[in-house]
Amino acid sequence: IISSFLISFQATRTVPWRFAPAFHWGRLIGDPAFYNALKNTLLILVIQVPVMIALAIVMAVLLNSPLLKARGLYRFAFFAPVVVGEVAYSAVFRLMFSL
Repeated sequence: IISSFLISFQATRTVPWRFAPAFHWGRLIGDPAFYNALKNTLLILVIQVPVMIALAIVMAVLLNSPLLKARGLYRFAFFAPVVVGEVAYSAVFRLMFSL
């Protein structure tokens, strides 16, 4: 990441590279698509993160409630996709490397 950041200050179309911070960063700041992408990212951050945290807390409280019937089945339904993906990944890995 640090190397990529440092390379962004170089004009890489010339050999040897030369220090030209306005080359890439000036283009980025002058592009309206950058501001649109930045606005969309911040909007998603402000809206999605609190909603996902609230939903996660609600689901955790519900799944730990002693009043919930078949609590183990619901826990399995939430946890199964994680386990199934790992099992499939390990099976393909073993097949590829003949272990």
